Amino acid sequence: MKRSLVMTAVVSSVAGFGLGALVFSRSEAPAAQPRSPPPEPVVRVVERERVVVVPGAAPPSTAPTPPAPGQPDQPVEGSPPVSPVTVTALEAKVQDLERQLAIEKQLRVGVEGVRVEPPKDLPRRFRDEKQLLETFNSALKAAGFAEAEVENIDCTEHPCIVFGRGFGERTDMERLKPFLGAYEKDEFSTIGYVDGEGPTAKRFFGVAVMPDDTDDSLGKRINHRVQQLYEVSKPPHGGPQTK
Repeated sequence: MKRSLVMTAVVSSVAGFGLGALVFSRSEAPAAQPRSPPPEPVVRVVERERVVVVPGAAPPSTAPTPPAPGQPDQPVEGSPPVSPVTVTALEAKVQDLERQLAIEKQLRVGVEGVRVEPPKDLPRRFRDEKQLLETFNSALKAAGFAEAEVENIDCTEHPCIVFGRGFGERTDMERLKPFLGAYEKDEFSTIGYVDGEGPTAKRFFGVAVMPDDTDDSLGKRINHRVQQLYEVSKPPHGGPQTK
């Protein structure tokens, strides 16, 4: 009888210990938490581009995409539309400016003439700057113009113009011609500028050298070109004297 009681007590103790251990182990161990699935990305479509926005990341820029090089700027959202009346007024202004420009060009041609290209069959001496320089400087000295000197030769268009100082009175060209060698029989258009009076006067000249059969219509253009050359180095006073 005692053995049965002892066994019962032992079994009860073991059973109680096991049950307590089971309960203890369950209460100490953390309960397993279910794993949440990863957040799904949110997809936005901005101007035909696929933008993936991840939660927690900075939001995508909403600034408008700048126009590609060579493409016109897009109108600013919210800007007032251009009135048809304004467009008509601007078009009329452009047309008026174009008319004024055309009139100005006509006036300039009337005063300055038009640029002239050298003829294809023009002898070489009429475009040879070195020959013109040497011939005119030598002729000026031989004709007694001791202080005269060529300073510039303009062959940017036809005809070439010899420009310098110390020469240019009305009879000077007749004195110079016999010493011009290959150019003696050619045609000349001479324009002189004078500053001061008497023996102290300072003279400036421009001589256009052309074939003998040159059209007289070149005179206006020659005048304009010589005036331009004179403006570059003109004295404080003086004016042109056409020969």
